[in-house]
Amino acid sequence: MFRLLSSISLAYGAANLRRRIRVLVMQAVLAAIGLVILLFAIGYALAALHIFLSQLWTPLVSALAIAGGLFFIGLIVLLLALRPQRETSRAAEQPFKELSQSAENTYRRMQRSLSQSGSPLANPVVQAAGIALIIGVLLGRRR
Repeated sequence: MFRLLSSISLAYGAANLRRRIRVLVMQAVLAAIGLVILLFAIGYALAALHIFLSQLWTPLVSALAIAGGLFFIGLIVLLLALRPQRETSRAAEQPFKELSQSAENTYRRMQRSLSQSGSPLANPVVQAAGIALIIGVLLGRRR
């Protein structure tokens, strides 16, 4: 019974992983196409800005103004990227420590339960997890 449940769980997990990978690949492809189109749009906008500014000033002054603006924006982005990161607060680490301790306590209780009763299937935690797994598989297959 336990082998059947574990194989069902493994098959369900593999199918779920394949679906997630397929979705992520599709999102990455769409993001790359969107980025290329965005770069073309920025290029055309800069060309239009150059044409507009060259009517107000000379083409050289227009090109220098656009280059200066891009230099300034690039410098700001570079400074933001290179700024030192703040150390993460200890409060952010606290839930992970609590979760780790809780998992460790659960593992110890299961080990004590297994040593008292001979079979792992007699453990109520394993029984509840098996029932939850079966319900999850059945509900997950409904569409």
